[in-house]
Amino acid sequence: MSLRKFLAETGSGTLSEIGFYTPLATQVFGALLGYPPAARIINKSGKHGIPDIRLKSQEQDGSEWAVVEAKIDDQEIRDNAKRASVWHDQILEHGYIGPETFYVVLCAPRTFYVCDLDSNILEALHIESDHLTDPTTGDQFPLTDKSFRERMHIISYAASLERRQFEAFREGKLKSG
Repeated sequence: MSLRKFLAETGSGTLSEIGFYTPLATQVFGALLGYPPAARIINKSGKHGIPDIRLKSQEQDGSEWAVVEAKIDDQEIRDNAKRASVWHDQILEHGYIGPETFYVVLCAPRTFYVCDLDSNILEALHIESDHLTDPTTGDQFPLTDKSFRERMHIISYAASLERRQFEAFREGKLKSG
């Protein structure tokens, strides 16, 4: 179970932000959401102006269709004011949104928010001790790989071929960097 492995690897409380990237990329984006290693680029340098993780689509051009900003403290994502600050100070100020970007993922060890390019939350998931919760609806789901995959399908490697970004572009609804 990749979700349980991710929880075990990130549950020590002594994790650094850069140290969080590898289990996040390997267990969540790799094992759970299907991204092969070449399609998940980790910023191990900690350099400013580069997203923590960049996710490439399956399209032939290998576009970086999602960027990930990871935090160690779940409250930096869950709290509206702190999340707005992360969005402004990092996503916008550091120029994370590029011409190919379609989604921004804000996450912490027990929090995953998928946002559009205007910071609107499209999908949200909190990992609790014995279940998953959608904080926007209060709905609860089993703490399983299957439930996590279903809730986060929108940013899966398979979803990168659903071409939502191209349809949004054609309809004039796509904002890009």
